[in-house]
Amino acid sequence: TAHCGDSRRYLVRNAAVLSRTVDHSVAEWKDSILLANGQAAASKHMLYSCLGAPRQPVIEVNNPIALEVGDRLLLCSDGLWGNLEEDQIIDSLTAYPVTEAANELLDLALQHGGTHCDNVTLIVVAWEKADNLSLA
Repeated sequence: TAHCGDSRRYLVRNAAVLSRTVDHSVAEWKDSILLANGQAAASKHMLYSCLGAPRQPVIEVNNPIALEVGDRLLLCSDGLWGNLEEDQIIDSLTAYPVTEAANELLDLALQHGGTHCDNVTLIVVAWEKADNLSLA
């Protein structure tokens, strides 16, 4: 998987997160990015890498994972993962067919985000064919 920015990819297998990307924000680096006076370097929501920025992005590349029948993949913006607990994401992905899961996650994120909710973008995929394919 190649990843950059604050969107995330979740791979859910057997009602558990097998893998997920980590966003490239200061919040994820807050313990390692400190100024000499011990204060956080910037807002926790500030991205240190993303596509479209003036400097070249840091592209994180992970090892391939072989997909199995029943795996669920979720690609989503921070408007979704930032407003939901991981357990809510797992529950929705495993309790419903993909179309219903996507609608459920969208509704939950918008409800939890309230009137100031960030944009919520997502796609949910269920792996249903037993081929030799890896998430690369």
